[in-house]
Amino acid sequence: MLLVVAVLLGLAGGFVWTQMQPTLYQSSATGLITSGSAASMGEAFSNQTLGVQRAQTYVPLVTSGIVADRVAEELGIPEGGAAVRDSATAAVVDGSPMLRITATASQPGRARDLADAFVRATAEEAAKLETGGNPDREPVIKLVPLEDATLPTSPVSPNLWVNLGIGALVGLVVGYLIAFLRKSVDNRIRHVSDIEELIGSRALGVIPKASEIGKQRQRGTTDLGVASEAMRQLRTNLRYVDVDNPPQSIVVTSSHAGEGKSTIASNLARVMAAAGQPVILIDCDLRRPMQARIFNLDGDVGLTQVLAGEVAIEDALVATERRLLQVLPAGRIPPNPSELLGSKRMAALIKALSRDNLVILDAPPILPVTDAGLLTAASDGALLVIRVGRTFKEHVKMANKVLEQVNGRLLGTVLNVVPQRQLGSVMYGYGYRTYKNDYYYRNRKHAMTEEVPMLMVEDTAEFEDSVLRSTQPMPMRDDTTSVLGPARAISTEQFTEPEITRTQPAVPAGVGVEVASQPENPPRARAPKASQYSRNGDDSRGGGDKERPRRAL
Repeated sequence: MLLVVAVLLGLAGGFVWTQMQPTLYQSSATGLITSGSAASMGEAFSNQTLGVQRAQTYVPLVTSGIVADRVAEELGIPEGGAAVRDSATAAVVDGSPMLRITATASQPGRARDLADAFVRATAEEAAKLETGGNPDREPVIKLVPLEDATLPTSPVSPNLWVNLGIGALVGLVVGYLIAFLRKSVDNRIRHVSDIEELIGSRALGVIPKASEIGKQRQRGTTDLGVASEAMRQLRTNLRYVDVDNPPQSIVVTSSHAGEGKSTIASNLARVMAAAGQPVILIDCDLRRPMQARIFNLDGDVGLTQVLAGEVAIEDALVATERRLLQVLPAGRIPPNPSELLGSKRMAALIKALSRDNLVILDAPPILPVTDAGLLTAASDGALLVIRVGRTFKEHVKMANKVLEQVNGRLLGTVLNVVPQRQLGSVMYGYGYRTYKNDYYYRNRKHAMTEEVPMLMVEDTAEFEDSVLRSTQPMPMRDDTTSVLGPARAISTEQFTEPEITRTQPAVPAGVGVEVASQPENPPRARAPKASQYSRNGDDSRGGGDKERPRRAL
């Protein structure tokens, strides 16, 4: 793109330069140098050679001041010879005794008259030099006008196409120089390789820029447009970060504001829930909460009240359009967010919720405040969102250093808002605004004026037990059932596979083995586990305590 702009600017410069130049015409007249008559072939050859030599000496005579004065006098130019001296040039015609004089002027007629006048003036001065200034003496070598100048029909300058070509070439060279200098001094993240070289971490996702994502907050839509597949790829890569111990609590953060961390967190929660995994999204950005706005929820009650012990967790969780996705809004904005998020109560909440759910925490940016580092230390790892072309390399290194200082685990990075035309170069390579100054309460009138009371360390275990009693297991709900209501019984019909006929195993004769009776063609039901849908451990279909048919030996 830079090269295209540079070439276009070069073409524009060539066009402007052409329009600024005066229009000039050229006309040429020819004179022949003779050296007397020849009686033999030898004399003719000698005269020819002498004429060629004389033609070379007459070239500087054409542009002399005395010839220019004669031309100005003949044509009646009041400015004198100085005005026309630079208007003519002379050259020998291909080693012959002919001298071609070319005149340049702003008008076609004047160019023709100047060419003829220069030939005549040069002939007169040459004769004067050959005779030594004696008018009665006949010169042996003289310049004779041979061909008069013609009226030019088109200008010779400016040449539009030549100037455009030169302009395009200059623009291309300048574009390459700018691109080279930009790459040499650029300190922003632009490629996946930049992340690997800086912090040795992998990019788990490359999210293209999509207009649909920007409309989520305005219209409440869940359409991701061209970013849908990229979010699914991010989901897949997260599953393979650690196959043996997959992360159950993930902090989503960025180095500074405006890099799209909240958008990534909300959409990641959606795609995870769409894959059949229970997800709880917690808005831990207690300075500028965004999840309630993204999901169009009432965010007055949320995490702050839960940590303060004012509201139970089951009353604070809010259902969303996704069946398996629940959101815990930030709640009221406290004056001490770092103390709340770094408390043992918060760590206990994350631990309790992540036992049966994937917990995604939308954390504040990691460099301006310490919240993200504290949350990462209490979770299984963090995702660092990086905006391509905006995030500085130094900021990424500093963010990684903060995570290392708190013994936090960096699961990977997400390159966000990548122009669709640059997806290939971002993934495979080529073919400051500070956050701290503006990261304050978005709506101060709703901010709490008193600090949230903190529980003592000995109360943490009791708090964790209360969370477990409220959320273990989480009830399944549909689009019309609130998460606060009783658990809904799941019919086994939707999980029942086609019946399979089973035959009794053959028993060898003489072996006393009694086989318990089994129902004919029993259905194979893949019903949810009792621990997932019932508080007392009974199966949601009923009969959870019944023993399955078994063989008696």
